[in-house]
Amino acid sequence: MFSRYRPEDAHRLGLNIGFDIRYELHGEQAYRFTRPVYVGDTLSATTTLINAYEREGRHGGVMTFAVLETEFADEGGKPVIAERQVTSSAP
Repeated sequence: MFSRYRPEDAHRLGLNIGFDIRYELHGEQAYRFTRPVYVGDTLSATTTLINAYEREGRHGGVMTFAVLETEFADEGGKPVIAERQVTSSAP
């Protein structure tokens, strides 16, 4: 999220979960706002792997799913946004 503002050494998902981008699918994404975000706000983010699981694919094979949650906080450390994302990958 917000790749334009991400440090260059940071992984595009916030952490490296080992998925090959060529086989990665974006499944679901939701946001929960604690308060509005204003021009001039400086936010920091922490991404956590909440869950990982596997399911049989429709055409055979196994798909791996990762549920990631990113918490955005303002300069005072107060929560502003929580993002939940489901990403999947097949070998």
